[in-house]
Amino acid sequence: METLWMIISYFTVLAVLFFCFDDLFIDFISLVFNLKPKDVSLDQLAQMHNMPQKRIAIMIANWHEADIIERMIHGNMGRIDYLNYDFFLGVYPNDVETVLAAQRLEAVYSRVHVVINSKEGPTSKGQMLNQIAQHISATEIWQKKIYDIYMLHDSEDIIHPLSLKLINYEMETVDFLQTPVFSLPTKWTDLTRAIYIDEFTESHTKDMLVRSHLKGGVPSAGVGTAMSHLFVSEIKQLQNGELLKEDTLTEDYHLGLMATRLGYESKFVCSYVQKKNRIDYIATREYFPASTATSIRQKTRWTLGISFQGYDNLKWSDTLVENYFLWRDRRSFLNSIVLIASYALTLSYISYYTFFGVWPRLLTQDHVLKGLLELSFYLMAIRLVQRFRLVSELNGFKLALLIPARWLLANYINTLASIKAFKTYRESVKTGKRPQWVKTTHELPTMFGVTTVEIKQTEQPYENNLS
Repeated sequence: METLWMIISYFTVLAVLFFCFDDLFIDFISLVFNLKPKDVSLDQLAQMHNMPQKRIAIMIANWHEADIIERMIHGNMGRIDYLNYDFFLGVYPNDVETVLAAQRLEAVYSRVHVVINSKEGPTSKGQMLNQIAQHISATEIWQKKIYDIYMLHDSEDIIHPLSLKLINYEMETVDFLQTPVFSLPTKWTDLTRAIYIDEFTESHTKDMLVRSHLKGGVPSAGVGTAMSHLFVSEIKQLQNGELLKEDTLTEDYHLGLMATRLGYESKFVCSYVQKKNRIDYIATREYFPASTATSIRQKTRWTLGISFQGYDNLKWSDTLVENYFLWRDRRSFLNSIVLIASYALTLSYISYYTFFGVWPRLLTQDHVLKGLLELSFYLMAIRLVQRFRLVSELNGFKLALLIPARWLLANYINTLASIKAFKTYRESVKTGKRPQWVKTTHELPTMFGVTTVEIKQTEQPYENNLS
């Protein structure tokens, strides 16, 4: 029994250390190459304002979004500092309320266009976006004028005023661009929603910058994603007219990695502007799920699409760097196994001490195991300090205080989501039925887009501002 306990202890501790060193490598690259969010200089800001504006098509898939889509468009049309763009709103014929809401917007704004799906909903987000892309292509033929950039956004997104100008500037040299996605402010005691603050802050102010720098493929986040017309044309040709694959629950993730596979220059850009006493990140803001059950459902879809369907569709790459990041994308199920083992091991040690009044001989006499346990503790502490630093910089000291509690809750949610994703995938392989897409309920801040007073000049005809 003691031998088995020792084997499990060594296996668990070594696995934890392996994952810790994996994350520490990202920290190391970030530090060595000084990869962090960049301040937009005054010269760059002037170039962003004065350079010719590329024509941008913003695609939004909708299913039962009648309660927020009008406010989303009103609010964003009143704040986007850009003129040469159009919204394309995809709706289903059997979702009458959303159709009517979208048509009301189309009647008010010349740059809002409604695309009614040829199929009744819900289908999948990929299928809806493909319908929108087909409509855009038809519009280009009809108008004899292309859209230089295709963008992905959701119906709950708050788009930064400078987002399109930054994309217009960066897309001079790349064909696939991803900008950050951050949570809207939330109560510091709202643990579930704040988990996304922790995870997206660390990912989009550090991890993705490292991935982009090392050319490991930049996956799309599904919002704030920009693609050149050239890339869109080729990917559609390769996928039988489909911009996004419809047989995966994370069609956006697949799209981003395909850009790298096809040799297109991809980039993740995290930039900010200084505003008096605060830093203003040029990022998409939105609310994430507030309940544990909803979060588990959403993360089950992400894990299923990235870890399992991602392997089926993308396999492995020919390059070591891309394979490394594919491994990091797909390791979530293994993370769950290691987490369960580590918690079980910790509880077994504590139970032994509680019952016998002493620690197990493994911890007192096996100096190698003791040293490994101490090392894993220090590395986990580094992870928490890193996250605390990044979250406090972006969201404030107060919100960062509960990171340890949210860490435990996130482990619980991510573990259940991974197990559920594995079961769903195994069942789909056994039955041959494709896993169903389950949409997340969306919301916006209460007062966002409730009036159209701020619409100002967004309906003016576009002219290049060369002054």
